[in-house]
Amino acid sequence: MNVDLDEIPNVRREYILTVRKLIRLAFQISVGLEYLANQKLLHRDLMAKHILVTADDSVKIGQFRHATSAANYSKSLERTDVNALRWMSPEVLRAQHFSPASDVWSMGIVFYEIFTIGGFPYTNITNCDLLDRLDQGHRLENPRNAPHEIYSIMWDCWKTEPSERPNCQKIRESLSFAFDALEGNQLRIEPHLECYNHEEVARPRRSSEFGRSSTRRNGSLSNPRARASSIRCAQTESERLLGYVE
Repeated sequence: MNVDLDEIPNVRREYILTVRKLIRLAFQISVGLEYLANQKLLHRDLMAKHILVTADDSVKIGQFRHATSAANYSKSLERTDVNALRWMSPEVLRAQHFSPASDVWSMGIVFYEIFTIGGFPYTNITNCDLLDRLDQGHRLENPRNAPHEIYSIMWDCWKTEPSERPNCQKIRESLSFAFDALEGNQLRIEPHLECYNHEEVARPRRSSEFGRSSTRRNGSLSNPRARASSIRCAQTESERLLGYVE
């Protein structure tokens, strides 16, 4: 059975979350989006409810009705869900300028959803005020379940200038490094007991240099050469190379 990523806490109450499991979900999303970018495709609608998770915790990126070739990045996009604005980058909100960098921004919001166990972004900002607040430098706060290194990745995804955001390969490698750093740390998260304050913050926290590739070793996500052979991340060659064991 597949469930939407944002439905895991509701559908699977017995499901025990750990920080490493959350990083693994984020990692698989980055691999899938990297594959799309390598195929010169833009997703343009990335959010947790459009990502499926299988019973064995494999991730599938879905909802491609708004996907397009990178050559058509400026193509207008009609939406019926006004709340989707909260996953959009400033340049998309301002001029519908889609690019791989705008997909990276959206992926950062998805990471926020993951580490807040389904938190809704910018709860204290209206859709009308969102662009102005982003232009003023406001960003989402660090989720309590996210290590500083993970929030650094999110923050880099939300840089104002698209050219300053990391590409998917860099994000994948950073997540791999973060996973290795947490090896042996099995902090358990009980979704139904956690409460979150989803206010945004106006001041960035210093990001550590976290884009280094870690060396390959067993039982980790440390293989920077891993590539997705298809959008479906589950049971791909890259999954086998990762050697992940929870």
